[in-house]
Amino acid sequence: VFIFYILKFIFDILPMSLKGLLFLSICLYFIQYLLIYLLFYYITNSKFYSFLSVIILIILQYFIFWGPSSLYPTGPIRFLPGLLLIFLEYKSLRFKSFFNFYNILVICILGFCFLSGIDYFIFGFTSILCMKLYKLFIQYRNFKELKNFIIFYLAIFIVCLSFQFLFFYFSYLKTNTLPDWNNYLQYIFWYSSSDWM
Repeated sequence: VFIFYILKFIFDILPMSLKGLLFLSICLYFIQYLLIYLLFYYITNSKFYSFLSVIILIILQYFIFWGPSSLYPTGPIRFLPGLLLIFLEYKSLRFKSFFNFYNILVICILGFCFLSGIDYFIFGFTSILCMKLYKLFIQYRNFKELKNFIIFYLAIFIVCLSFQFLFFYFSYLKTNTLPDWNNYLQYIFWYSSSDWM
């Protein structure tokens, strides 16, 4: 549920209104499609095909499946962290001198995803896991890469637990009670069996 604290922080700066929400949505979508464009550009090495791919993606996303007005839970609030993780992982592969810096950013974002919700964490964790496994078993295949893989996921485990502990402590200081996971899990089970899935 940490995403709600982030939104509260944003709306302490922006006006809490339809215009404020629209401005936030535009900014997040711009960042999302900019990351997609950069990822396409890294793959194709062509600005034209990258831009064309983004345009086609926007058309498919908004004018075929559910119309021009998208639902907020299916937009960048949910999927931007996963895209950002893929982008940072790719940057770590291209710029070896900043490898540790990018990996620290990835670990911290995964920690925030772990606080925000199970689905946020699954999207991000699965994306990074697939990229790391590709490096481990296909691209490099050496002991050093295996050691980096183990250290990386131990760091994720420690950071996620630390963030969760700090969040519990913060919640207890503010409310004098610990977070109730039962309510959250009930919501997850309801959502997974509802018509929204």
